[in-house]
Amino acid sequence: MHVCHVNLSNELGGGTLQTLALIEALGTRITQSIVLRRDSPLHAAVSTLDWLDVRAVPNSILAATRAAGHTELLHIHEGRSMAIGALRSLLSGIPFIATRGLAQQPKSMWLARWSYKRAATVVGVSTAVTHALRAYSHDLVLATIPDCVRSMEQDPEHVKRLRESARGSVVVGHVGVLQDAIKGQRLILEAARKLQVSDPDILFWLIGSGSDEQDLRNAARDLANVIFVGWTDRVADYYAAMDIFIFPSRKEGLGSSLLEAMSFSLPIIGTRVGGIPDLVEHGTTGLLIDSNKSSQLVDAIRQLANSGELRQVMGENGKARSRTFSSEERADQYLDLYRRTVAPEMVKSSHGG
Repeated sequence: MHVCHVNLSNELGGGTLQTLALIEALGTRITQSIVLRRDSPLHAAVSTLDWLDVRAVPNSILAATRAAGHTELLHIHEGRSMAIGALRSLLSGIPFIATRGLAQQPKSMWLARWSYKRAATVVGVSTAVTHALRAYSHDLVLATIPDCVRSMEQDPEHVKRLRESARGSVVVGHVGVLQDAIKGQRLILEAARKLQVSDPDILFWLIGSGSDEQDLRNAARDLANVIFVGWTDRVADYYAAMDIFIFPSRKEGLGSSLLEAMSFSLPIIGTRVGGIPDLVEHGTTGLLIDSNKSSQLVDAIRQLANSGELRQVMGENGKARSRTFSSEERADQYLDLYRRTVAPEMVKSSHGG
């Protein structure tokens, strides 16, 4: 079987990293190719996979559509590329599936609706995403396949240096694209401002880059307890050096960085939005707060910062939960979907149908 992935994102965010993780987990079990944006971070990331057919194109839907041929199945990984799958299915009869990571309905314009309706299956990464898709159109064939925990290696020496740089503070970390309208980083700054005087032994690390980075840095100019790390390929070392992970998103499909943090035994503070409650069980693996409530974020941080025992118990519970989101399990689920899409009668026969 030959599957061609399509992801034209120019950012190495959670959704793009999940595309990479799936390709790596599938490996050579099937023939794989990918249409991606030339010189994008994803282009650089797949350059070492010598068994992958990389089809790099300019930032053009038409160029990507031309490149997305010569395959049995297309897998669309981000919303902008839905039209590519729809056009290819119309022109060449190539079926396509799509993965959606946003917990809000797609655009209502006719091209978007037409594109989604042509998909053989649309996969939501959480129940919240699947519910939004069902509300968007009852004509869609839907499935839910959660994101996975990526394999990440840490450098113990770097972790030690990071811990030393914290000088005994309780480190509260956040990893995500710096885009406040979605990820809610201004709530982190509001919490840091309230805690700066009352709890000076709490330190905040914000890891990532994005369109709001400069505005957020400006807003935190007078906050001595906030450090902007920027983008780093050593994010595993930062997870390993944190004590608490916070994720005050205003919107969220699932939150792959939550899974990563849980795999490092970190207790989570997250908002009750989108797919976050699918991962974080309040009082067991972390604490859930209402969206846009910085006062609740402050209270939750204090609760965890003041109890090493609670952090340890929740962290261990979270690590155990993260093991159920393995990349191998996710690859098996997609491989089954690929087979059912390309040769449904063969799959039915193999199951004794």
